[in-house]
Amino acid sequence: MNPSTPPYALASAPRGWRPHVLVAPLLTAALLGLTFLYWQGESAAARERQRRSFDRAAEQISSNLKDRMAAYEVVLRGLKGYFDGSEAVSRTEFHAYVEALRLRETRPGLQNVSLISWVPWGQLSAHEEDVRGKGYADYRVQPGGVRGFYAPVTHIEPQDGDNLKAMGFDVATVPAAREALVRAAETGRLVLSSRLTLVQDVGTERAGDAALVMYMPLYAQGSEGAGGARASCVAGSVRRSGSRTSCAGWRASSTRTSR
Repeated sequence: MNPSTPPYALASAPRGWRPHVLVAPLLTAALLGLTFLYWQGESAAARERQRRSFDRAAEQISSNLKDRMAAYEVVLRGLKGYFDGSEAVSRTEFHAYVEALRLRETRPGLQNVSLISWVPWGQLSAHEEDVRGKGYADYRVQPGGVRGFYAPVTHIEPQDGDNLKAMGFDVATVPAAREALVRAAETGRLVLSSRLTLVQDVGTERAGDAALVMYMPLYAQGSEGAGGARASCVAGSVRRSGSRTSCAGWRASSTRTSR
């Protein structure tokens, strides 16, 4: 300290203001703000891209499913013409017909094509004996039990792998299938079931796979009258909500939704 400088002069000297000290914090805050805005904008853009991608994928899946179902419907309608032209469809005839369609090449997603019979309770024993006499020595309707009617699989193609497990299976014991069967019989139209598990998949590695099954009714020749009336009946009637609809059986095709 200069001895000649009075003490009060040091105490009263103003400190210099340093504005450059605030530059760094302000610049940092501005950069953080811009970074946040950029991130927010990119996040919104990414969500929009994901939404559009999902919508396109969902539309494509829906379109593919509709095309596949339309193709399967053609197969089932063809079965109706074949059924109408035969008094009784044998296992050999059904195999030859389905084999000629080359479904494995032309309809790779189709798991099987089958015929399901309408069997009233009082005709169960006669039905089983009839099918056994046509080459299925071990045929029986399953699961056992007394029910108002049965809807067993009597023909199925291709006859390989686990498909044969479905022979004799009463499809009407599956709630989703029963609802579709009855609706198809009452309306005379093709009906797609809700998701269900195929009996072929039970106890296999595909047990968790869900499937969709399309059902179309079969009637006696001449039973489909004007206005969709079903006057005659081959082996019984489907009753639901007080209504009665003639029905001989159903054609069916199935596809696994997870494949």
